[in-house]
Amino acid sequence: MATKQGSRTCQSFTAARRRPTEMGRIPGLSLPWTFTLPQVGVFVAALLLGLLLVRLGVTAWVLVPLLGGAAAVGRALRRVRVDGRGFAAGAAGKVRFWLHRQSHKTLTDRSADLVAGNAAVGSDHSMWLLFAVEPANYGLLADTAEGLGSLAAVERLVLAVGGERWRLLSTVDQLSASTVADRMRRASQEPSWEAEIAAETARIRSAELTERSFWLWVHAGRVPLGSNLVGWWQRALRAGGYTRPLRAGAIGWERLAARTEQIESRAAGSVPLRAATLDEVTELLDRVPLGATTPPVLAEPDDHPHLALPQLSPGAVTVGRGIVQGASAWRRGTAEWCEPASGVSLAATRHGTVAHTTAALSEIPSSWNVPGGGEVLWALDALEDPWDWVVDVTVTPHAVATARARNLDRQIAGQWSQHDGDPAGAPPELRLAAEQVAGQREALAERSDSDEYNITVLFSTAVRVAGDDVATAVRTLRSRTHRLEARAAAVGMSVSVPSGDQVAARRVWLPRVSSARYLHDYGQVVLSDGLAGLGPLLQSRLGDPQGALLGVHDERGWLEPILFDPTLGPRAQAVGAEPQSPSIGVVGSLGSGKSVFLKRCLWTTLAAGGQCVVADRSDRDVGEYVSFAQVVAQVTDLSVEVIDVTAGEVSLDPLRTLSDRRAAADTAVRLLSHVLDLDARSTVATQLGRTAARCHGRSMLELVDTAAEGDKTTPPAVWAEHRNLITHLAENTVAGALFDPRRRPADLSADLVVLHAPGLVLADTTDTAADIAAAAVVLGMLLVGHAATFAHPRFSALLLDEAWSLVRDPRAQASVVEALRDGRKHNTGVWIGTQSANDFTVNAELRELLGHVAVFRVLNLEAGTEAAKLAGADPDIAAPLLTSLPTGTMLWRDIYGRLGVVDVLLPADPRAAAAVDTTPAPALSTQK
Repeated sequence: MATKQGSRTCQSFTAARRRPTEMGRIPGLSLPWTFTLPQVGVFVAALLLGLLLVRLGVTAWVLVPLLGGAAAVGRALRRVRVDGRGFAAGAAGKVRFWLHRQSHKTLTDRSADLVAGNAAVGSDHSMWLLFAVEPANYGLLADTAEGLGSLAAVERLVLAVGGERWRLLSTVDQLSASTVADRMRRASQEPSWEAEIAAETARIRSAELTERSFWLWVHAGRVPLGSNLVGWWQRALRAGGYTRPLRAGAIGWERLAARTEQIESRAAGSVPLRAATLDEVTELLDRVPLGATTPPVLAEPDDHPHLALPQLSPGAVTVGRGIVQGASAWRRGTAEWCEPASGVSLAATRHGTVAHTTAALSEIPSSWNVPGGGEVLWALDALEDPWDWVVDVTVTPHAVATARARNLDRQIAGQWSQHDGDPAGAPPELRLAAEQVAGQREALAERSDSDEYNITVLFSTAVRVAGDDVATAVRTLRSRTHRLEARAAAVGMSVSVPSGDQVAARRVWLPRVSSARYLHDYGQVVLSDGLAGLGPLLQSRLGDPQGALLGVHDERGWLEPILFDPTLGPRAQAVGAEPQSPSIGVVGSLGSGKSVFLKRCLWTTLAAGGQCVVADRSDRDVGEYVSFAQVVAQVTDLSVEVIDVTAGEVSLDPLRTLSDRRAAADTAVRLLSHVLDLDARSTVATQLGRTAARCHGRSMLELVDTAAEGDKTTPPAVWAEHRNLITHLAENTVAGALFDPRRRPADLSADLVVLHAPGLVLADTTDTAADIAAAAVVLGMLLVGHAATFAHPRFSALLLDEAWSLVRDPRAQASVVEALRDGRKHNTGVWIGTQSANDFTVNAELRELLGHVAVFRVLNLEAGTEAAKLAGADPDIAAPLLTSLPTGTMLWRDIYGRLGVVDVLLPADPRAAAAVDTTPAPALSTQK
């Protein structure tokens, strides 16, 4: 690929391969025009037919219409395309459609012979290995560098697969509520979490949720046959197209396992993939007659159980149709197929009649730029229709491709010379073919690592037929096809629906080596960069693989559930991501849904068995987190502690509230150093540090007295001054929350702790006792909350909403950065909410240490630009979007660094929803 203005240029070399050989010079004769061999054949056939008719007594004038018709057909062979392919191939397809439109048949005698693990043996005795592929992140909001990185990852996979034949597939399937529940269950085993799962499952049961999956079929050769008489007989039957179901013992499973391991190791540096499970293989084959019209059907017994490999040990476990140490004989494909309308096939299954349409990518440009150019497979996600796709790949080794391109170059050069002296020069199609051949030879010379790939791209969609109303199903499929054609045209490509080959096209989804003519008709010739440039294995997939149902994502034309596990960051390697901080940065203007989202995260963490500590500085008449805590206490069995630092009842003295002796001593010394304005290297600070550990369970005032008694170097007047200040603060209504020893110690081990300091801020200067008291309490809340969340092994979250004053104060900022930095080690997340993304620019670590970022609506483009940078989005694209987001909708950066727009959902429990909801939020739609 060449680089051009921040993008890469992909090339196709199809036109040169499709151009037929011209006959312009015959030894001893120079023809006035150039012909192709099929054109000469048509003309000769017409001439012979005419001469035969004349010989039989017909007038010689019959030669005129015959030869005129032959000339018209000959011209059509070169100029006319039918269903996006050559005239002869398209016309033959039309004939097949008219001849067989009422006939019914099965795709094959059986879908597959054997299935074991990720291996499937086709009915033609070809062996295939299935891999599940995790798509590379590729979204509209990502910047160009990230997009190029994702395309490069896909290209590395293309180069790593090896082999002569393989297929990339993508399927869209309905997502059942039980599947979502299973993914949620991975996050926690708490009884309260089961209640959350039940509530969410009940809510989404009627919703139409879908997801796209990506697969790789790799051909691993054919089943070897013996060299004896039986083997030769089987070869003869196979050559004639007849194959009997194989026994499991005939398969070289060790060789297939070694090939699987080889592909996984070679693909390690590209797009993540893994060997598919037996259930995934069987489900993929089950859906061939059904498409994306229904969830997977229940498992059915095998047709040939006697062929299955016996269990090798008493502990072998039966999984679905297979045995983990053996194989499963596949049942016959009983669906009856026909093509009653042009471009539409019907499958009559035991689960109802399903109508299918298969379209082919018939034309692609000779070059296109990516990102943002011809990623047609990725662009399908923008359609509201569920289109599956398959890319059938035949690999030509680099050396063979180089020789073939060289020979083709010579052939086209010979055709070029036939137009010498012609005033019009060479025709445009010949000029294009010459340019493509030259370009391919240059590309092959530059890319010695790339083979040549002859690919056929097919798209498939299906609808269930209601009763006998086939006409409505046909209209629905054709409407979907028109939208697909328009989408392809938008990126300069063409999609065509072949007639007469609709049933045969469904066989490509089976593990078989297909040599169908239509695969050649729609073949495209590319190198590895061109195949990656079509956009396979790219998706703006979003969310965690487990956790709570945070919201829904409909950027791709259908509803996709977005899961969020706040505890997953430190353990991200287990799900294929780099370990991340569990901290979250949240930005949004007033009324945008920011606080609703934060309370949604609180509810999720509490339901999963975590602890949450909230620093709530909202006014007393608002107290939104206090209200949230009150409802949590009413509707759950969780322990809740609400501490109003201005009420004069509860103490936050770290020595009396923190159970960890070391954390309590460290927090107390830091807090006293701030209040007393001590240098960390001073004698007083040192003495406080030495004494603090011995004063656990006592008050900070007693700590000062004990430290003074043990200090023989500092003048007593200095200690007296410090004691007087602490005593004065203890009598203050606000500061007494830290220094008054008569107040009840707060229970910081509660599941939910809300530290309510209404209206208190960190002032720039502390000239008055009130300023000192407010600053001490705000900083004390932060330090104590920080220490409390680090005090136990379970996941904890420290929520700092409206944190603008904290992150801009050097004293508090240092504590916030420390909590962010150590959060992953202590299984703690710091959730920072603010109205401006600029608050995260005051310290580089504030931005770098965030694992997730949520951006809600902002006020203007300037704010949107900073917010987009915080999330890692392209500011030119994201900033206008962020200024117009609806309330409750956010731009979300997940644990993998992927971006997307999410509609945040309230908890399914109506009582919890009432606690969380302070502004209207989108409801889950049951239809899309």
